[in-house]
Amino acid sequence: MYLAGTDMSCGVQQMTDITHESPKENLLSLGDQMYNQGLICAFVQWSDVWGRNKGGNKLYHYIRRHFPKSSIQRTKTAKNPNSRNRICVYIWKVPRNFKSWWKKQTYTKGCSKNKYDTDWCTKHDCYPESCPGEY
Repeated sequence: MYLAGTDMSCGVQQMTDITHESPKENLLSLGDQMYNQGLICAFVQWSDVWGRNKGGNKLYHYIRRHFPKSSIQRTKTAKNPNSRNRICVYIWKVPRNFKSWWKKQTYTKGCSKNKYDTDWCTKHDCYPESCPGEY
């Protein structure tokens, strides 16, 4: 999963290349791009071919289950005139507790090395070679 890299408009990012296997991995990747790469946004939108086992739909249901108080919307499906696939568009207002959820999922117990950035210990705010904790 990738963010498009530039705001669609102020504070809105577009997710692309959503994996169909793991909605949790999509959200961990989103957190990494938001908090480690500075692509912070208030809203995230994505689209996908409609289907129960499609990544966009799985992500929608995962967010509803794990962030029940957050605001997430999906459109009715429409036929893409080019491919004839039925598509759906989703938009999610990223909740304030997303960052703390992401940190809990991403950082290990003890000396917390970021899964995506192995050169930094966030618990002790240091580089691994000078870390006072245990890895």
